[in-house]
Amino acid sequence: SSATLTYLMNGTTPAGNWTGLFRPGERLRLRFVNGAGNTFYDVRIPGLKMTVVQADGVDIEPVSLDVPVRRAYEATLHLVTRRKWRIVDARPPQPPRQEGHIEAVARTPVMGLREDVVIRVLPDGDGSRIDIRSSSRHFESDLGSNAARIASLIDALNEIAEDNVAPAAPAKTQDKSQARTQAKGKR
Repeated sequence: SSATLTYLMNGTTPAGNWTGLFRPGERLRLRFVNGAGNTFYDVRIPGLKMTVVQADGVDIEPVSLDVPVRRAYEATLHLVTRRKWRIVDARPPQPPRQEGHIEAVARTPVMGLREDVVIRVLPDGDGSRIDIRSSSRHFESDLGSNAARIASLIDALNEIAEDNVAPAAPAKTQDKSQARTQAKGKR
């Protein structure tokens, strides 16, 4: 027989069908235990705004920037590229939802293990909100590498927002034939 991965919602298995009653305006915290081991969960409560505040015991919060969503997306994509993460999917914000999405693969510094990074860039009033998730493909513990990766990206995004300047554009690269042609012309 094979093992089945499951999760707990406030200490109750899915078969227990946990149900909660809440008053309008009440703030609540829901705990998903073992909720992101090998799967993405899209949890929604109609009409309510939800924010993830902790993952794997690490406090997290979305990044809020006072720049338009397109600008936030471009800055984030630039930072991902500068870190040399392999971009698997990059979709800029498009009408009507204006949600940008970046999926990339980062590597650990020591053994080069692959770790998945998913970034969502959303409009938030006149500004934007960036949600970041990074998870290891190997082992149960990542020894903090994903939390460090997210914290570093958040710091860089906040620097850009504080300075209110665009990150430097990546240097244009030439292919080898262009470089040889230019070198021959200089001789």
